[in-house]
Amino acid sequence: MGKHEDFWRAGNEYQFRELTGKNRTGKTLTAVKELVCHLTGNYPDDWAGRTFNNGINACVLSPNFNHSRNIIQNYVDDLLSDKSVAKRIKKPGMVDNTLESIYVNNKHGTISRLNFKSAEQPIECFYTGAIDFVLVDEVKHADDIKSELKYKINSSRGCYVEVYSNPNKYVSILDWDDCDFLSKDIIKKFREITR
Repeated sequence: MGKHEDFWRAGNEYQFRELTGKNRTGKTLTAVKELVCHLTGNYPDDWAGRTFNNGINACVLSPNFNHSRNIIQNYVDDLLSDKSVAKRIKKPGMVDNTLESIYVNNKHGTISRLNFKSAEQPIECFYTGAIDFVLVDEVKHADDIKSELKYKINSSRGCYVEVYSNPNKYVSILDWDDCDFLSKDIIKKFREITR
C-alpha cells in the first residue's frame, strides 16, 4: 500500500496525523483499518504503526450521522468479525441502524468502546473522559469540537487522526497511483472525470 503504510507507521512518532488526498484513494478505509486494529488488539504481523496493549476508548467524528452510518459503520462492520463485537448500541431517536457505540472484545481480555459522534451535536456531547483514539472523517468545520477531542487525546497520550478530501489543491498525500487496489482503467476514468 505504500503511502498508506507510511501513514500507519507515522503513528509511532506523531500523536496528531492528517491524511488528505483525492476522492476514492482509500483515506477513510486506511484510518478505519488502523482503528479496528486498535479496537481488537489484532495487528498484522508486519504492522509497523502504533499499538495499544489493552482495550481502548475511541471516537469517530463525522459531519453527520448519515455519513457515520453509510461510510464509517459500513467499513467497521466489514472489518470486524461477528465474534469480536460484544455489543451494539443504536442511536436513540433514529429509525435506521445508526449506531451510538460498539463494544469490541480485545485480544488482551478487555473491552474496547467505539463512540460515533456527529459534528452537528452540541459541544456538551463531547465533555467526556480521556480518549485513546480519535478519527475525524471529512469534518471541515466544528473547530470547537475538534479542539475538545484533541484535549481528550492529549490527556491519554492517544492518537488523533483527521481524514479529508482535498479536491481544490493539486498537491495531496494520496494520489490514485498510490492505490494498488484500483485498476489502471479506473484510474484513467477518475482522471478524466476530475479534469
